[in-house]
Amino acid sequence: MSRAPVVAICHGGGPMPVMNDPAHAELIKSLTTKVPSILGLGSPFAPRAIVLVIAHWSERRPTISNSKKHKLYYDYGDFLPETYKLKYDAPSSPEVAAEVYEALEKAGLQPKMDGERGIYTTAATPTCFV
Repeated sequence: MSRAPVVAICHGGGPMPVMNDPAHAELIKSLTTKVPSILGLGSPFAPRAIVLVIAHWSERRPTISNSKKHKLYYDYGDFLPETYKLKYDAPSSPEVAAEVYEALEKAGLQPKMDGERGIYTTAATPTCFV
């Protein structure tokens, strides 16, 4: 199995890059050009899945969301009303979740699955894509 690239993204101003806020032009440029290039998106080298690692949940063991759809939680405040209408209907894969579980289990990390956990949209937490 080949190693996938890891991209750490500190998304800073919450939903503002998604809203095309001019103050976030450099981040928007990176997310639309540099990150897809690093991941090889649109090429034969593109990953078959992207694993999103978030720091919003405090757990003693690695916990893997394995539902087919994830709720989107808004944990920011004082933004424009339209930012609370954002939807992120990202595809999910219980099969990939099972692979992640197996890899973590082999590493001795005692992971667990959670079919109810959602995804946070936030104002300041770093997000990593694998």
